[in-house]
Amino acid sequence: LKLTQNITENENSYLKMPKIFFNISKKLKFYLLKEDLFKFKEQLLISASLEHLKQLKITPTDLEVHSSLANIYTSLSKLYFDAKETIFFSKTSKTVLNQKYEICIKTTIEEFKILNDYAPNDPWIHLQLANSYNKLGLKKEEIKEYEVMYKLCPNDNNILFKLGCLYFETKKNAKGLRIYEELQMRSFAESDKLLSYYGVFKTEEILSETI
Repeated sequence: LKLTQNITENENSYLKMPKIFFNISKKLKFYLLKEDLFKFKEQLLISASLEHLKQLKITPTDLEVHSSLANIYTSLSKLYFDAKETIFFSKTSKTVLNQKYEICIKTTIEEFKILNDYAPNDPWIHLQLANSYNKLGLKKEEIKEYEVMYKLCPNDNNILFKLGCLYFETKKNAKGLRIYEELQMRSFAESDKLLSYYGVFKTEEILSETI
């Protein structure tokens, strides 16, 4: 996992080529090298996940292994997401990458659910679950995780703000407004920004457009 992170951080330096190749199209150069780097990083992460799965057969309740495996699948999902945006552009490739992306996110969720069963009061685990649900567009599940986080960390204004955003985005406007009032009472600096997620203001912006 550390090796793939190092490759990602230094990717631009790997993509630099000698002057003799300057006549080659930049797009072709970046495409070929980025594709090779993608495949290399993918194989590293898959190999790491297989090693973790072997370990889980020996110690299936080892939480450190489950946590590490979840992080690997998170890294894989990001790799696939970035690849479909910047490397692979054919319809077939994007379909395969989408399938891999979704299965990695779903597997990540299952791993964090295991961790949650053992440590239900750990806000970090619920945040990871919320982030994973967000990537799959599962707003209802994401809201539930933020509601749990708020119960665990009632004084965290950032969690409350995010929960308010989600309420407005899912048309639960009354709940969103109550959170807005609460943040105002707490003198939270970002509280006014919450109203930008309130649908009625977006409706007014559309109605105000000149025909």
